[in-house]
Amino acid sequence: MTGSTNWTSTGLCGHTNNALVLTSDAVARGYADYWERLLADPVETPEPPMAGGHGHQGPELRRADQTPVDTQVGTAAVQLWFSPNTEATTKREAIPVDLSAVFDLMKAAKEAIFFLAFLPSRAGKDSIISAAIDAAGANPGLLVAGAISDVTAMPGYVAPDKNAADEAGREGVKPFIDDSGNLHIVRAAELKGPVGDFETEILKVGVAAVHDKIVVIDPLSSDCVVVTGSHNQGFKASYENDENLVIIRGNQSLAQAYAVHVLDVYDHYRFRAWQANEQAEGKTLFDGHIDSDDHWLRSLVEKKRSGDIARYFALSGV
Repeated sequence: MTGSTNWTSTGLCGHTNNALVLTSDAVARGYADYWERLLADPVETPEPPMAGGHGHQGPELRRADQTPVDTQVGTAAVQLWFSPNTEATTKREAIPVDLSAVFDLMKAAKEAIFFLAFLPSRAGKDSIISAAIDAAGANPGLLVAGAISDVTAMPGYVAPDKNAADEAGREGVKPFIDDSGNLHIVRAAELKGPVGDFETEILKVGVAAVHDKIVVIDPLSSDCVVVTGSHNQGFKASYENDENLVIIRGNQSLAQAYAVHVLDVYDHYRFRAWQANEQAEGKTLFDGHIDSDDHWLRSLVEKKRSGDIARYFALSGV
């Protein structure tokens, strides 16, 4: 069993998450071997004992984690990666081997990439967020959409500087939405104040709203890919953390199920991020209305510069 879910009441009831069960002797052995490597890895005893550790995982564990487990589960090709898998014990500029495999698949995407991320890196750098942005820029026909939990991971984020000379610098830049042609990224946000007869929304319980770590590539194609696991999908996780990452290729049912989950979360937060952005810009908030026919849907499907998510699924016959 893998995925992003923390097995606590907060993880189960307060975050968006995913859990995946793979029934396979080879997969189970890969995870068991990793567990044994973790058990055998020496850990320095902190001094004093309650001070907390500052040691790093040993070289033997790191070298062993550089080799993936490749197997087949049903008709799907499955690749397991474990971390840390770098010689360096702290984050560097070199792309780790596990993320290199993921980035290569994202570069090869033909139709769509969907993702959910918690906090892989500052401003999305050195992570699946920057890889998704690069893929969208390289292929204008590629649809890329995703949601990010933490504002500090949003592309374009600039930390507030209390010593800045102007107010803008002191405020920093905290984007809610990034819409750039075929690229659509939103961050988790809540509706401010009560909505109708509903109570005021709570954005998050604990430190996260979106805790998923998911990439879905071309879910309507036989060449589809799902990437999930505990790995935050940023460089730091590969360099410093004990994590697992699984890449599953060729299982369309699984890819489409994950795509539905991603879009469920994306749609939920897109409206809220848009509202929050309007409010931040001092604009009148949308009060809402309900159309009595389907003209709004047809306009989304037919327009060239908007509604590309609806158009992707509609033109594929889904």
